[in-house]
Amino acid sequence: MARTRKRPKKSIEMKHITVMPWGYWIRYYKGKSVVLAKMYKFKDFPTKEECLAAAQKWRDENKPPNMYSQKYKMKRDPSPNNKLGIKGVYIEERKRMNGVTSYAIGIWTDKCKTRKKHFSINKYGRDEAIRLAKEYRDREEKKVIERVRIEKLEGTYSE
Repeated sequence: MARTRKRPKKSIEMKHITVMPWGYWIRYYKGKSVVLAKMYKFKDFPTKEECLAAAQKWRDENKPPNMYSQKYKMKRDPSPNNKLGIKGVYIEERKRMNGVTSYAIGIWTDKCKTRKKHFSINKYGRDEAIRLAKEYRDREEKKVIERVRIEKLEGTYSE
């Protein structure tokens, strides 16, 4: 198996900016496709620092709307397909060798990743499993909201 080298994490100042031999290239991606891009060439500015400042200013002013809306997405209302009527909680049945196992699942999004917690209906009973899934999801949602609030106050939050 080939070893992959991890890239160092970009600083906030250089986020979405790539240094090229001839200038700075600002690119916003959504998935694998470029949504928005602009090039700032060194020859158009007296110094490289001024070129970088102009690129950063353009990047900050022209950010595509809702580009990372999934980062801390919290649903306000249950999905129309949700049969329980509780946001972020659903029932799932899985066929096993020894029969069917049912779960009540609490689901939420944290840092662009979908998180799930399963509660067995066979173990807790239907109502108790749903209650536990709802409580757990609400608790995790509050943690995410509090973390985002703190990051915004500290100035470390980035969308």
